Amino acid sequence: TEGSASVGLFVYPETVRRSTHFQDQPCTNPANTIVYANAKYRLLLGAFMKQPTVVDLFSGCGGMSWGLHKRGFRILAGIDNWDAALKTFELNHPNSEIFNADLTVLTPLEVMKKLDINQGELDCLVGGPPCQGFSKNVPAAYRFLEDPRNLLFRNYLNYVRELRPKVV
Repeated sequence: TEGSASVGLFVYPETVRRSTHFQDQPCTNPANTIVYANAKYRLLLGAFMKQPTVVDLFSGCGGMSWGLHKRGFRILAGIDNWDAALKTFELNHPNSEIFNADLTVLTPLEVMKKLDINQGELDCLVGGPPCQGFSKNVPAAYRFLEDPRNLLFRNYLNYVRELRPKVV
């Protein structure tokens, strides 16, 4: 509102221009308003605003986690067993742990221990279990209900059960 000094997420450009916190550098470009306001908001809150954490299962090159990173999430780790994709993940997320592992073998407890997190502390768990065995995007000749990759979603659910993230 007009003359408000409250701290919050500002959506409208006029809110950013009118807020007493932003009078020094008003944002006039609506496309940059949210980014500008969020940067100032984080600066104002300092240590009070925790950067949300993410673990990416079946991460591949880290596309899902890259989008979250661009929105301010801290990517703790990417887990996959595809070497080439993990090399790209490492380039996309140089400050993250990389697990080159089979999720049917690597346990959630091992991941929590390596990342030094406890059950319930992780903010977000993302992942894209393989779906080639039943996906309509794969030619019918290459789709098989018996494909063992079709059951890997169970491993993802096991990680959800053990890590207990705030968001899945």
